[in-house]
Amino acid sequence: MDNQDYWKNFGLGTELEISGAFLFNGLKSINTLDNFNYAEDVFELLYNLSVGIERLQKIAIILIENIDVNNKESKKQFEESIRHHKLLNLHIMIECKHSLNLNAHQKEFLHLLSKFYKTYRYDRFNINSSKDYENEKIAFIRFLSNKLSIVNISNTIINTTQTQAYLAKIIKAISLAIYNLIEIEARNLNIYTYALRPQGKAYRIFIYKDFDFKYDTILKKELLIRLVNNSNSSFIKFIKSIKPLPFDVQDENEIIRALISSNKLVDYFDELEDYYEQLENKKERFEMLETIGKTGMEFLQ
Repeated sequence: MDNQDYWKNFGLGTELEISGAFLFNGLKSINTLDNFNYAEDVFELLYNLSVGIERLQKIAIILIENIDVNNKESKKQFEESIRHHKLLNLHIMIECKHSLNLNAHQKEFLHLLSKFYKTYRYDRFNINSSKDYENEKIAFIRFLSNKLSIVNISNTIINTTQTQAYLAKIIKAISLAIYNLIEIEARNLNIYTYALRPQGKAYRIFIYKDFDFKYDTILKKELLIRLVNNSNSSFIKFIKSIKPLPFDVQDENEIIRALISSNKLVDYFDELEDYYEQLENKKERFEMLETIGKTGMEFLQ
């Protein structure tokens, strides 16, 4: 490889991992939130999604344009042309060479992300008289309400399976259209920019195409079933030897819900702290807990 191919193969390959990680984090937020009532939650998911898609677009553009990095003038002009956060403009640059066949919903979502990244994410750092400090939330809820015909009261909306599926479908269509183009262009250049680390977040997004975390949730439940049905194992006997803390939970399903959705764990933090203050030998309990899930541990019969 010459320097240009080396950069496109390894440098942009790392950028693809980063892009997938941001998309993963944004989708995870969508998957775990009960509602979109708080601007900070909406900010987090929009920020991750906008950065993820923007970096993905720029990888595709670099591969399409095939800029000569040894030509300083053309290199400078090209770098200036993509030194912004306007996702729709980047989309147009791609469309000049290749059609991604995005529909109106997907393009409007790109517009929302562009508006968020260029304007909304800095709104609260600007002193103004409007006292409207939730522009990203308002715009996001308006988008969902219009597209899904949902009636929202006071700019609040429940995050249902319908909204999760709708957003996952939009993000999947945009992301995979660009990733597929990246793979085609990389193969044409005989480089492997599209190759991803199997255990990375980007692999989950671009290779498994798990945009709604269906496998994630199902697998956790299946592993729990496997665990509780293995009653003769020495590991289960060890678990049962540890005296359980008397958490105030309504039923076992509530515990499972907390294990599957990390957002629910915070409901038990204060209770856990109270129980730990009453423990006579915390060190011994911590040592026992540390062995659970630790690689290389063996539990004798």
